[in-house]
Amino acid sequence: VSTHVYSEHSFGEIDLVRLEEAYNTLIKRHLALRTVFENNQQRYLESVPRYVIKYFEHDSLESLLKIRESLSHKLYDPSVYPLFDIVISKYESKYIVHLSFDAIIIDMGSFEILFKQWISLYNSNT
Repeated sequence: VSTHVYSEHSFGEIDLVRLEEAYNTLIKRHLALRTVFENNQQRYLESVPRYVIKYFEHDSLESLLKIRESLSHKLYDPSVYPLFDIVISKYESKYIVHLSFDAIIIDMGSFEILFKQWISLYNSNT
């Protein structure tokens, strides 16, 4: 049974290029973000392709809720990188950052640290 972490954060504006760049820095920095599990063994990937944050503009609440539903209960294959998803939704005048992680690679304390580092990297790239 998989344990899963999902959260959403709403912002008035966001620079997707800076956000993606900052997150890719975190992927290089943290082995856990490059972890897969094969044959009951944990393995860290030396290199991974650049992570691209998906972006959607929604014209209805129903469309936004479909993204939430698809990510909020997602089951990851532990042998397939990445064991997370990051999606940006624009709905009305808000940007919503959807964060979905398999808890096999992160606990809530680590998630909080990761998010703070991400914000710091994003803000330092202004």
